[in-house]
Amino acid sequence: MKKIFKFKSPPLNASRSHHAQWRGQSNTFGWIKKSALLIVMLSVLLVGKNVLAADELTYSVDNTIRLTGSNNLDIIIRAGSQATTLVIGTTTFTVTVAVGDVFTVESTTLNTLSNDGGFTSQCVAGASRLVINGTGSAVVVTPSTSSFCVVPTAGGGSPYVPTTPAADVTPPTNTSVVIAGGVAETTSTTVTLTLGATDAAQMTVSESVLFAGASWESYATSKSFTLSSGAGVKTVYAKFKDAAGNISTAVSDMITLNTTGVQQPDVVQPQYEPQYEGGIDVAGRTTRITQVVMQEKAAVTTINRSLVARVKGRILLQAEANGEAWYVEPLSSNKFYLADGTSAYAALRKFGLGITNANLVKIPVGTDTRFVMDDTDGDGLPDKLEEGLGTDLFNSDTDGDGVSDADEVLKKNTNPLSTGRLSYNTSLTNRLKGRILLQTESRGEAWYVNPVDGKRYYLANGPAAYQIMRFLSLGITNTDLRKIGVGELTE
Repeated sequence: MKKIFKFKSPPLNASRSHHAQWRGQSNTFGWIKKSALLIVMLSVLLVGKNVLAADELTYSVDNTIRLTGSNNLDIIIRAGSQATTLVIGTTTFTVTVAVGDVFTVESTTLNTLSNDGGFTSQCVAGASRLVINGTGSAVVVTPSTSSFCVVPTAGGGSPYVPTTPAADVTPPTNTSVVIAGGVAETTSTTVTLTLGATDAAQMTVSESVLFAGASWESYATSKSFTLSSGAGVKTVYAKFKDAAGNISTAVSDMITLNTTGVQQPDVVQPQYEPQYEGGIDVAGRTTRITQVVMQEKAAVTTINRSLVARVKGRILLQAEANGEAWYVEPLSSNKFYLADGTSAYAALRKFGLGITNANLVKIPVGTDTRFVMDDTDGDGLPDKLEEGLGTDLFNSDTDGDGVSDADEVLKKNTNPLSTGRLSYNTSLTNRLKGRILLQTESRGEAWYVNPVDGKRYYLANGPAAYQIMRFLSLGITNTDLRKIGVGELTE
């Protein structure tokens, strides 16, 4: 913090009328002025307070003081301000201004500038301003940390209007939990959770959807977690709480625990499973993706337009390599590398086409019995799919009409949320085959329209995207794959 002062130095008990006479004294008094200043400086050190004192302090430029006991609140002293003393505390500051002088301070965070001198604050564009006209008496200024002024919408100043901030009733947003970087399977019960939330102070995680036995802990973006024993699909739930006590809805992720330590034979595993967000191998993962894309680009010599037309919108697996997955984007006709489930989820969303809810329901819903996903209410619809559909994952018959949600959606084509039949639009479905759709009127839920059956599959998260890669893909030889152009994704 840089302050530039001009010191006028008559005796500390001299009146202002003596200033000119004092300044005209012989230079032999110079040592007295220096001694007086030294005494002031020593008194600051001994008392231990931030005290600036002299007959008059003149601020040639804007200066900033910080009140450390008020969340490090900064107050600006405007250029041209003058004072005889300034004492800076932790939550207040005290200033004495000589008669005829002016001392101006501002809070650019609009904090109320209360004071005991009876001076009126003003709201100006971008700041709360307090102008202290000198009376020769000390004025204590106490900036508030809980009330603020209302700034005028168009130029000029207006009288200070204190307000109390509205109560915070918004829970943390942008909440997420990812198990082990989004891989579909693990052989260890100890995994790392990657968590995310905006405005979160605490979090709680559990394998119980009711969070039985779980406790709140300080929010962190990474946490070691022990899965329950026994092979099978594990789901981890997370909730977040802000400083005001608002609690978010639960989010979840799932992973398959393989206790045999042997990869299941029916799984086509992408070549590279990343471990990121925890800082384990970010550079290696990025390098590997770049290598795969560049090698494939170099291998493509001739584009087969007929082949491209047949596989537009499909997810292809290199049958002669290590099961690398590629998505043939319908508009560019290029294939894009999907390194793993999590990156596939993020990548596929980048190609998303916005769609209204009214049009989305005109496309039939698909699922696959091979998908390994939780189904809490046992109705045949995975929990994640029910989240996308808006049905109750704890109630097998959301609308209470005697027909299970799964039967209504997958067999009878009736509305699981209300009465009436679902009317599908074949023309719309055919136009959107192979596309990724994003619900613009909801939370941006992503759906993949499978070109084979014309049904939409919910891209809930990385594991869901991985299972779509695993079960809805088409094997392809290297020869045919290299007749399709290569696109690059920017992560």
